[in-house]
Order: sequence, then C-alpha cells, then structure tokens
Amino acid sequence: MALTWAGFDRLVHEGDTRGVFTMLLEADEAQRRAFGAELESRIRSAAPAGRGWGRQEPGWSPASYALAVIACAPTAARAAALLSRREMRQWHTIHVDRFLELARARQLPWVGELGVRLAQRSRPGDIRLVTEWEFLAALFDEGKADPPVTEAVVASWLRQMHTGRPAALLRNLRASPFLDRLLPGVFAIDGLGAHVRLTPWDGEPASVFSVAVARLCAEGRLDRTSILAATVDRLLRGDRPAALRPFARLHEELAPAPSEMVPLATSYLRLLAAAPSPVAGLAQRASRSAWESGELEWERVLEVSGEVLARPEKALVKAQLSWLDRVARRDPAAAGDVVAVVEAASESPVLDIRELARAVAERHRPAPTAASPALRAPVAGEAQPASSATPLVSDVHRSSPAAVIPAAIGSAAELAEEFVALLRERTAVRWERVMAALVGLPAEGLGEALEPVLNRNDRTGRTRFTALDAAIRALDAAIRALDAAIRARAGLPFDPHEQQRLHDVVQHPRSLVHTPADLLDLRLAEIAVRVTRSPIPELLATPTHLTGSLDAGVLIDRLTRLEAAGAEPWPLDFQQALLRVAVPQPERPAEDAGILARADALTGPHGRRLAAWLRAGGLPQPISIRFEQRHPLSPDRRVVVNLQPGPGDLSGLGDLTGLSGLSGRPTFGGLGGLGRAGDFPEDGDRGDPEVPGGLEDLDLEDAVVSLSRAAEPDYQGWLTYRPDVLAMVLPHHREAAAAWALPDLAALADQDDRDASLLPLLADAGGPPGPAVALAVAYGLGARHAADRVAAIDAFLALTERPGAVTVAAGDVLPSTGPSAAGFAAAVGAELGDLCSDGTVKLARVVEALTDAQVAGATGAVWQLLTAALPRLLPAGPRGLPDMLQLATLTVTAGAAETGGGATAADIPGLEELARRSGGSRLLREARRLVAALGKT
Repeated sequence: MALTWAGFDRLVHEGDTRGVFTMLLEADEAQRRAFGAELESRIRSAAPAGRGWGRQEPGWSPASYALAVIACAPTAARAAALLSRREMRQWHTIHVDRFLELARARQLPWVGELGVRLAQRSRPGDIRLVTEWEFLAALFDEGKADPPVTEAVVASWLRQMHTGRPAALLRNLRASPFLDRLLPGVFAIDGLGAHVRLTPWDGEPASVFSVAVARLCAEGRLDRTSILAATVDRLLRGDRPAALRPFARLHEELAPAPSEMVPLATSYLRLLAAAPSPVAGLAQRASRSAWESGELEWERVLEVSGEVLARPEKALVKAQLSWLDRVARRDPAAAGDVVAVVEAASESPVLDIRELARAVAERHRPAPTAASPALRAPVAGEAQPASSATPLVSDVHRSSPAAVIPAAIGSAAELAEEFVALLRERTAVRWERVMAALVGLPAEGLGEALEPVLNRNDRTGRTRFTALDAAIRALDAAIRALDAAIRARAGLPFDPHEQQRLHDVVQHPRSLVHTPADLLDLRLAEIAVRVTRSPIPELLATPTHLTGSLDAGVLIDRLTRLEAAGAEPWPLDFQQALLRVAVPQPERPAEDAGILARADALTGPHGRRLAAWLRAGGLPQPISIRFEQRHPLSPDRRVVVNLQPGPGDLSGLGDLTGLSGLSGRPTFGGLGGLGRAGDFPEDGDRGDPEVPGGLEDLDLEDAVVSLSRAAEPDYQGWLTYRPDVLAMVLPHHREAAAAWALPDLAALADQDDRDASLLPLLADAGGPPGPAVALAVAYGLGARHAADRVAAIDAFLALTERPGAVTVAAGDVLPSTGPSAAGFAAAVGAELGDLCSDGTVKLARVVEALTDAQVAGATGAVWQLLTAALPRLLPAGPRGLPDMLQLATLTVTAGAAETGGGATAADIPGLEELARRSGGSRLLREARRLVAALGKT
C-alpha cells in the first residue's frame, strides 16, 4: 500500500488506525521522508482539541498522526515538538506497541531521548492519566533512558504507583524500574506529598505510602538511612500541612532508634522550634528520645527551649516543661539554666502552663531568695500591689473632639475630581461634599468641567428594572440620582424619563426607602428636581464634623442667609439638618444660651421650628424593644431590636405641622427602591411637575425611630449596607442607627459576613447606648473575621469609658447580674451570655476578642462583662467556657482594684457549685482557680 495523503486521510476518516499503521510500516524511508514534509504543517494547522475527551475536527485523529510522527520525523527534537503540541497531547489514545514497532522498523536510536524530551516539555498537571505515563515509561524502557526528575514526571509516576488493588502500591513500587530514580523526587519537590494516599482505601495498610516505603526499607530494597534523612529534610524545608502529613507518618512508621536520630539532632531541634504543630510534636518526641538515651546534650535542649515555650500550642509547651523538669532532675548542674528558661513560661496567659512553669522553677531553684517577682506572683489570682495595678480603662481610651469635615469644594474642576473619586470609593463624606458643591457652586463653568466626566462614567443606561435587578438598583440608584442632579445643575440635557422618575421619587417618597441610609438617595433626587426650580444658595444639612454632627451656630448662620435671600429650605434637607444639629447640653449652659438666643431671632417659619427644636432637646431618644427572631424550620435564632418613638414634649412645634406634614408616625417600608416600576401612580395622578411636593409628607423625625422587624430572620437580604452613610444620618442617635443595622451586624457572627466598620462609628456618635448597641458590639466580638473583631474591640473600649445606664423599655432587658449590670459592659455581657449559651455566637471567638481588650487595659470593663455573661454560660457549658473562666481569673489577677476589690464567687451564681464538683476536667480546674482568685481579692 503506497503512502499517500489521500490514502492516509481516507483511513483516518474511517477511524482505521490499524490500516494507518500498516501503511506507515510498509513504506520505505524515502516515502516516509516525503510524507513527513507536509506532516508538520498539517499538525500545526489542526484546530486545538484540548484533552482526549474534547471534540475532534472531522478527519483528525491524534493517535494516527502520532504514528505518522514516529514513522516520519527525522530527529527526536522534531518529533517531541510535534507530539507536545496541544492538539497532539492525547497520548492516552496512542497504541504504544504499534508506536514502538514503527520505531524499531526504522531502527531509531533516539526513542529514549524522545521520551526525555516529552517529559521535560510537560508541565505539572499535563500527565494526568495513567495511560499517558505508561506511554512515556515505554519510551524510557525502549531507549534505556532515565526519566527526568521533574514535578510532572514524579507526580505522574506516583499516580501510576497507586493504581490497582489490593495493596497495589507496595507491589508497584517494588516492581518499578524507576523507583531509585524517582522516589527521591517525592521528597525533594515541594507539594508532591499531596499526591500520596494517607488512608488504606482497600483495607490493606500497604496501600498507604508511608507503610509501603517503610516496608521496602525493612526488606532492604531501599536504604533506611537515606530515606530517614530525606524525610527529616522534607519536614525541615516545610510545605503546606497537607503535603507534609505523609512524611510525618512515614517518620512514625520508620520509628528510628535514638542512635539513628543523633546525626539528625540539629534538624529535629529546628523543627521543634518552628515547624507546624504536628511536625513539632514529632520532633519533640524524637529529640527527647535521643536525650534520654544519652545521645543528645542538655545544653542543646536548653538552646531551643525558649522558642518552644513561646509557641501557642499548649500540649507542646507542657511537654517541653516536663522535659526540662527531667533535665534538671537528671543533671543538677543544669538546674539554674532550666529555671532561667522556664521563667518565660511563668508569664503565659494559660494558667495550666503558668502553674506548671512555676512548679518546675520552684522545684529546682537553688535558693528561695533568687525567685523573681514574676515567679513569686500567685497563679490563681492573688491581688497585686496598688502601684502595679493595670490602669483603668478610661486611661487607655480617652475621648477626643470629633474631627471636622474637609473644606468645601471650591471650583468646578475640583468637583469633577471629587466625582471621579466618589465613583471609586463611595464614602459618606464624599457624598456630602459633592452635594454641597452642586448646590453652592455657581452654575457657570460646571457644564464644561463635568460633561466629559459624566460621559466617561455613564450610570444612566438602565431605566427599567426587574425583580432580579435589586442588587444593581441598590448599588447604582444614588449614582444615577447624582448624575441627574449634576446635569440639572450644570444645564446639561438628560433623559426625560429619568427626570420624570426623579420627580415621582420626590412626590411619593415613603415607599421608596428601607433604612435611614436610603435618605441619601432621596436627598439626591431632591437636589435633581429642585436645584433649578427652587434654587437655594447652600444646603442646610451638610455636616460640620466627620461623625455627621452639625454645629448649631453654623446651621443658624445658613438659615439666616436663606431667609435673607428670600429662599425657602428644601423639606428633606431641612429635616436632615434637624437630625444632625447638636442640641444644647446641660454641661455648657452659657454657650448654649447664646445659640438659643440667635435661634429665637430667626423670623421665618423654619427658623421658628429650629428654635423650638433646639429648646425641646431635639428628637427624643427612641424606646428599644429587644426582639427575638426564630426560623420555623430550624433552631436558629437572631436577636434584634424594634424601635418606638421616645417620649418627648414637641408641643411647641404644633403650629408648624403644616410645614412638614406631621401626620401620624410613618416608618420606612415597601419593597421597592428608587425607580422601581409600579411604585408610582398612574400618569394622570402624578401632580404638577413644576411644583414638587411630596417630601413634606415624609415625617423623617418619626420614621428614623420607628422600626418593626419580621418574626423570622432574613438571611438573604439584598439591601445594600452603607454603614458610614447610616451613621451620618443619625449622628446623635447611635441606638437607632445600631437597631437599623443589626441584621447586617448579626450576620458577622451567624453568617460569617464581613464589614463591622459601623461599630467604631457608633462609638463616635452621640446618644446613650441601648440594647441595640450592646447587641451590635456583642455580635462584633463574635465575628468570624479578625478585622471585624478588632473593630468591635475598639467600639467596646470607647463605649465603656463613658459610664452610663443602658436605655431600654421596661421589661425588655435581660435580667441584671450584680451591682454593675446597669453599665454598658454588663449589658454586652448579658447579651453574650444569652447568644453564646446555645451557640448562636461562638464563645471561642468572643474569648479571643475579650483577651485582647483585657490586654489593652480594659480590665474593669472586661470584668463587668464577664460577671454578667458567666451566670448564663455556666449552666449551658458551651465550648470555650474553660477559656472564658481562665480569662476571668487573669482579669481578677491583673487588676483587683478595677474588678471591684471586694468581688466574691457569690457574685457569679453557679460558680461555687461548679467548683465543688468532683473531677479533674479543665472546666472544673478553671472554676476552682477563679474561686480561689476571688477569695484573695
């Protein structure tokens, strides 16, 4: 059969690989060389097919073309280049016997070289199938070549060694001609440990890598000394824990004798100091075995012990202390050095370790007078001298005046820059500066500066939304409204549908907001609609401080200028200004008397309302009602807070109700957002577009303090969480802001969400903290992510430096515990006791956060929290309770003066009963330590 492309293509199309093989085998070398001239161009023009299970182009067969390559390629380099192409890398389809028979027919001397080149060209993951490895192995064997030790080759060989059952791994390793060549690569190449089997899936221990290699060492097939050295070296060089685990198990299977470990003593000691916990434990046992046999000097043990005692693993540290105790017992000359090393552990926050370190030091101390003060300090909580007591928490976090907001934007060019920055990072401060500039800057020049920026950052392409677009709507609504406001102010054209939509928003606002943070969208809509129809020289509500607070004198000045200009304030802008204005405080009567006198001098209706507002003390603080949400199909629960408007005398505003439509007490609600289809009335009921009203119908003052949650928790809420915007809307009502944000803050702990940035903002805000703030901090302390717990700690430290009762509705607060339960720290503790008792919040996370707070100096606050939380936790016994009891003991020890001085175990109901139980569990030991510490304060 002549070797022609027509005949070749016909056979390939028919799938006749045997016919292809016969045609290539019967051809002479001259025919093959002529055929090969076009072969390379054909392969290079083939469509890539990916892996073997991908679709092939008609008339394309990698297996047939591979036979043509070995039959026609002039050199190993050319053959390897062709076979390594992506469209040819389906080596599992190659008939290996036919491939080799063609090579033998040509008497090729480079078959082994071809295998080496193919292996070297392979990347990790390329040789995934066992049959692909078998193809390469056949080339190595045929050409008597050694495979290159690369990650791809070793991983593929290792995968093939695990093929078959039962106990196939041991048999395959024993029979492999490449064992001596490739097995060292398993130890030398990072990450290959993840490719070996850890458990005997077929019930035969020999199918496990560590067992199989150890048996080969026992049989003499492998050199035991070399394998042990390679194992320790692999552990010493480190890797991911999963990749190191097989080598740690291999070390256990080898069970080296002390004499075998002596040459590796330095490596073991290095592992003991710095390796991952399981490997360090292995090294500790090996090193101690070598020392006990007399093969390792005690000086070398002491050299590394300081680093070991500083490790966080309690079991490892305890074992090291026990070892040091044995060292001092066996060699009295080492006793002084042992005591010096052990002193570091005497400061451990883990009381078990501290007690053990003290016992070892006292046992081997040469003379009692040499004891250091740290070691003489009682472990269980002996009171410290007054001079050494930890400072009060108020000395750690002192309040400072709120920072002022950056200077106003002064030009159209600066406004354009700030707009671009706002698109990248949408902070509340940037929103306020941009809105203030839109209203306050002259209209001249705005179009030239802003039109290019608007066109490059168009957000107005979507004017209709479906139910699935909720997230997009929530993210872009404010930007869309801002775009419209800029175009209106700059005299630029914009979509008339958008103009009408914003008019509808202003006309019918109540159903279009869900939280106070959504008021930003309404204020932007108000600017877009009113900036050209009823212009004012400046916004009233622009805050003067970063907290969102507005200085009363500044607001009076702004309102005076509006009255002088004959302009009437915009409704929502005025109401937001009222929420932000700093009302008179009892501690500054002289200063506030002047403010009230200036307000009384205002003559317009808005001025009179401002004066009455300031004299009434502003919006009364809301009544918080603790509310438990439960899921009907699971035991999951979430504790939130409902709000009711607080009692207050606003009768002085009665003659002004027509000014803002004070009618009833509306709340935020509805299912829509800005621009949701179906939220607006029909066209015939839209009202006069030239006389925007509507916003007067939104009683903002009552709406922000009226909240009623559903009976079931919502774990799939789509509302956008804007913490800094929310905090700026309510700068003097932190309790209301916390209540609105509680579902998002609860999700930090029960859904492992992120972003606790509201918590420090709540700490900087004004108004008394109540159940909502206490719950917010409690959820933050139990957050999944460390950065969120840090934010909660900051808020806790700041709020506990300002003593004061927690404002609650009668009957809606958790029962108090002890004389300090009225404080904020005790309120947080009561919530944590409830939430952690059933695992709603993980206690271990809370203990970690509280430990950081205690170390930061908040000893008294942490103690108040613990005394409120423990009575609820002791009966439930949740995971992490021993750690919380240990923290309580450390807190008592660190600052007896701050923890009440005369505090006793009776102040924590259930503690003494727990301590009196028989047994030696850690929970009981920690309870007894706390009782002992309280007895000595």
